[in-house]
Amino acid sequence: MLSENPYFDVSTYISVEKKIMSRNRNSESYHYDLYVKRKCNPPFWVLIELMSFGELIRFVEFYYEVDKSNRNIFHEVYELLKYTKNFRDSAAHSRLLLLNITKKKQINPTQKVTEFAGNAGIAKLDRKQRISNMKIYDFICILLLNEKYIQSSAMKANRKKELMEL
Repeated sequence: MLSENPYFDVSTYISVEKKIMSRNRNSESYHYDLYVKRKCNPPFWVLIELMSFGELIRFVEFYYEVDKSNRNIFHEVYELLKYTKNFRDSAAHSRLLLLNITKKKQINPTQKVTEFAGNAGIAKLDRKQRISNMKIYDFICILLLNEKYIQSSAMKANRKKELMEL
């Protein structure tokens, strides 16, 4: 439960917990079963399961600011997750991902993302030009977060295989 973390002040997040849970109290709700079983003092994983992607990003930002003891663990997700939202939303709502993918100078890439692209074998000249495209930058952020936070080597291998087949 949220209250089990000694560094996490539940009272500052409790209204959001109620908001997330209340959206699912209708018996027609897709997640009604979670609401019924977990409505009183829901475990953290239930809130994560029920959050929208935007709420997840705001929660990560909130947690990063509040829990200074774990900043080194969450630094990349704090810095990069917000960039994945546009890419995720485009994919989820069937918007064209390849449209305007050749536009340059839309964003100033961070050193971390540029280094990651270099380690992945993208030539320096290509990095300079292509990573300044928002969609490419956002996609590289997704790959970087995957590399950093996914622990399973089998899962990483499967994602790599899927990308290569794409």
